[in-house]
Amino acid sequence: MKYTNNDMEQMLAQVEKQLHRKDVIGYAAARNARILRDELSEYSKVRDELVMKYGEADLDEQGVPTGSVSLSLKSEKFPLFVEEIERFARIEHEPNLFKLKFEEAIGQLSGSELLEIEWMFED
Repeated sequence: MKYTNNDMEQMLAQVEKQLHRKDVIGYAAARNARILRDELSEYSKVRDELVMKYGEADLDEQGVPTGSVSLSLKSEKFPLFVEEIERFARIEHEPNLFKLKFEEAIGQLSGSELLEIEWMFED
């Protein structure tokens, strides 16, 4: 199945919530997190470069730069960031995700947890 970089970024955030598990679901989550990170490596680099380009230096309580940069949704430069990143966010990949049978989730995940990572399960 094909997923965009944007889709995979969301999937990674969802599956990372299951990495604490010590069962087969945690195992699958760890494998899929690694697969998704690998698939997203170039996209993440582009995104980070654009944040550096359009973002502002983070400041500590005394107004001294901390060495990090962030980009606020409220920034007037945010639309420029979105315009540039959108091209890359729509690129599709076919990651070889590790899938479990839905039966593995019975009694292990709540309905809301299962809905969040249902892409990791198959019939």
